[in-house]
Amino acid sequence: TAKADTMLYLRAAEKQEAVAKLGKDALEKAAAEEGAITTKSGLVFLSIKEGIGDSPSPTDAVEVHAEGMTVDGTVFDSSYQKGETLSFPLYGVMRGWSEGLMLMKVGGKAKVTLPYALAYGDFGDGSLNIPPRSTLVFTLELLAINCNSLLECAADVDE
Repeated sequence: TAKADTMLYLRAAEKQEAVAKLGKDALEKAAAEEGAITTKSGLVFLSIKEGIGDSPSPTDAVEVHAEGMTVDGTVFDSSYQKGETLSFPLYGVMRGWSEGLMLMKVGGKAKVTLPYALAYGDFGDGSLNIPPRSTLVFTLELLAINCNSLLECAADVDE
C-alpha cells in the first residue's frame, strides 16, 4: 500500500541520515588527529609511513595494499587478509582512493577517511554491506607505480 511504502521510505531516509551523522562525526575525529590534513574535497589524510620517490598522477596505474572499514571499525575488504595486492589505474577507482593515493609517495602508508561523496555515495555497495551515505576509512599502502601514463600502460600490454 502507499502508506506502507511511505513508512519504509521514511525509515530508510532516517537510517541514511543516521549513517551520514556518524560519518560526519568520524571525519571530524579523524581531522583532529595529530598530523592529519583535510583536503578541499573533505578527505582526511593521515600519513602512517612516509614514502620516497614519485607520487602517482591521475593517469598512472598503481599497485597497493588496502583495507577498508566502516566508521565502527568493521573491516569489509582487505588485500592484506587476502594475501594479494591490488593493481589498477587511478582513473578506475573511487575518487577518494585516487585523491588519497596521489598524496602519497611509493612505499608510503596512510589512513584515509573518505566522506561518502568520495566513496560509494548515496547508494552504498550492497555486495560489501556498505549502507548508502557511508563515510569509510581506508589504510592504503602505495607499493608501486606500474606505468606513468596510459600510453605507456598500453605499450606494456602490446609487448
